[in-house]
Amino acid sequence: MKKLFVILSIALISSCGSDTFEPENEVRNDDEVVTEDGDGEEPNEENDPPETQKVFTNSVAVLYQMPNGLGSDYLLSDYRQGDQQINTSEPINLSSSYPIAAGSKYRLIENNLFFWSDIALGTFEFLSYDLRNKSGIFIDNYRVVTNDELMASGYNICQFPTSDYFVTLVSNFTADGVYQNSLHIFDPSNNQIDEIALSGETGQNCDFFRYKSYENFYFHNYWKNRDNGTVDTFGWNVVNLSTKEIISTFDNPATNSTFAIYENKVIFSDGTVFDYMMDSSIDGYNFPFEMGTPNMNEAVFENEMMLTITDGLLEENRLTKGIVLYDMANQTYKAISLLKLQEKFLEFTNNEKFINDLYDVVYDFENEVIALSFLVAFPEYGVMFVDFDLNILESHLYESGSEPLDMFEVR
Repeated sequence: MKKLFVILSIALISSCGSDTFEPENEVRNDDEVVTEDGDGEEPNEENDPPETQKVFTNSVAVLYQMPNGLGSDYLLSDYRQGDQQINTSEPINLSSSYPIAAGSKYRLIENNLFFWSDIALGTFEFLSYDLRNKSGIFIDNYRVVTNDELMASGYNICQFPTSDYFVTLVSNFTADGVYQNSLHIFDPSNNQIDEIALSGETGQNCDFFRYKSYENFYFHNYWKNRDNGTVDTFGWNVVNLSTKEIISTFDNPATNSTFAIYENKVIFSDGTVFDYMMDSSIDGYNFPFEMGTPNMNEAVFENEMMLTITDGLLEENRLTKGIVLYDMANQTYKAISLLKLQEKFLEFTNNEKFINDLYDVVYDFENEVIALSFLVAFPEYGVMFVDFDLNILESHLYESGSEPLDMFEVR
């Protein structure tokens, strides 16, 4: 892999915190105030408060895919911003270290990166990779359905990892035209498989946005009231993987609305909320039109704050992509538009580099620093550290055979 590492030196800009949100497109420029005493002397520097630097205090891992002529290589690069320099490690070639098939699905659960793929009909392989200690556990030849069962009926099999289990949704369309859906819950610690029958489901597919896990709860939706190829609504099941019980079921309109899980709540991109522990709908959030539509698949949360990428952010009478920080308690937000980020990056690079797209964001809530991945012009991509005052703290460019797939914050 050809990689170009360009280290851009920056003076980190200090910024004062605020208990209230600034207008999302406003950039604060705090004038330096120098006070003098009665004799006209300069103030005692030893008594001045120390300058506060904004830094990203956690490690950021960036996953991207490189063509190797036969399939794909999955590569990880590690970044940590701070002390006026960016620290990078050599990329880890996961597919050289582990037998990951090209086109494998992947998901980050806590600090474990999972890959999984079909190796035969009804048989799968898994990789669980710990981002902190850089070690992996590979599980090969995991069989969900026997060959006799596959020959007898029509199966659709959807895989999803959780922190402690591998979950398989098996949708069986019998010869009698009846759907029989079930969950197979595999515990790698003891090689035990438990099965839960799912009633009322009239079909299923493996679209990835339909599945999530949170702690030891598993969420998926299914077609409901499906007739002649149309879907009136989606039904949802929430399963406690520890007790192997369905704890909640609810309906949601048949849309492609993304969703996130936070503090016993399923939050949809239109702001509607379902409390799965209470098994009931509750008051949702009023996402304003100007904020655009948040991508709940990419949302991260801490202390009633949500950060994610949004589409349709209103900026200068134009709709654009952007980054939004939403205060869930006060239902207010601040944002950085892609348009403003493009302007700032042009200034930062003396009009030499232009951001064409924004891929993924993670957030250091304590220090209020965003790490994001972006496209300059293929094959050049970058990782940037920026705050909501549009101070670009640091930026790192490299060449890759494909866009970054995802960013992960490793605490």
